Amino acid sequence: MDGEEISAVFSGSADAVYRYMEDMQWVTDPPMGMSETLVTSADVRQGFAILHLAARLSDTSGLLLRIGERVLGEQDAGFTRYDEISRTIVVRPDAEVLRVMSVEGARISVLADMKFLVLAAGDFYRRYGAYVRAPGEPQNTVEPQYPGVPTGQQESAALAVASSSMSYVWGAPGTGKTQFVLASCIRGCLEAGERVAVFAPTNNSVEQVLRGILGAFGEDGVPKGIVRLGVPTKGFLAEHPDMCEDNQAQMRIDGCARSIGNLEEVLYERACDSVRAQLEHLTSAGILDDAEGYADGDPERERIIGDIMTVASMRPSTAAIMSEGVPLSEAAR
Repeated sequence: MDGEEISAVFSGSADAVYRYMEDMQWVTDPPMGMSETLVTSADVRQGFAILHLAARLSDTSGLLLRIGERVLGEQDAGFTRYDEISRTIVVRPDAEVLRVMSVEGARISVLADMKFLVLAAGDFYRRYGAYVRAPGEPQNTVEPQYPGVPTGQQESAALAVASSSMSYVWGAPGTGKTQFVLASCIRGCLEAGERVAVFAPTNNSVEQVLRGILGAFGEDGVPKGIVRLGVPTKGFLAEHPDMCEDNQAQMRIDGCARSIGNLEEVLYERACDSVRAQLEHLTSAGILDDAEGYADGDPERERIIGDIMTVASMRPSTAAIMSEGVPLSEAAR
């Protein structure tokens, strides 16, 4: 099979899978091709709701909001803000949806359409499938560098990997597939001046393989030039900070900064709700009728004014207004 045939077969298969998933999407529960994240609780406020998720969202593109059997698109749900650290997402649907969400026991979840991954695979093979080739015979045969004395099966597997263009190694857990066979072959490649790329389906798998490989170098020390691409776990980043990408640390810092900003927004909105209720109380009681400044007066008014000043100081713009001595009746507007 040449590159053109590979491109046609794989891109056509991706298109067929996508059509099937689209046709069958709402037949299954959860919908086929969708990632569903349950909402553990909904804090329904005036005009919006803060949803607390059972897990982090796998993707934030193409989000849908599911309430019972009703599914709302991104625009109708009004997705506003997502914080992956606190696992909360803010939505601004219409009043009727908020009313349903406030009912105890309502089943609420956030759906993410993952079919775009199938489209991406098909697009990849349409663009680059013609360049795909089966691996050729290795130009140089490397000698595995064993971290210890191998068993017969370990030695046989390592030699097959080191001398073949493609190999498949199977073994039960603990038989040394990673920490002996793979590690000895990679060590042999590095000592021969070769470059090696290691791939795994998940972050944890990548780091398990890396730890096994690093352990094979023992007292000789880990060679320089090993780079762990992608997002490392906190533990691996702490163990091997020089091995991880610099931009990953910056991404974590940026993510924390966004989370702080989101939490400050939530706190400010809740504080504003409290102040709004207190202002309504002052208005209904007639306490604001003659309020022109911050002079001493009714103790209840002074207490509520203090709360308002506290909330106003949370934002530079409102803090500036209050510091300029704007009358309360005007600032409250």
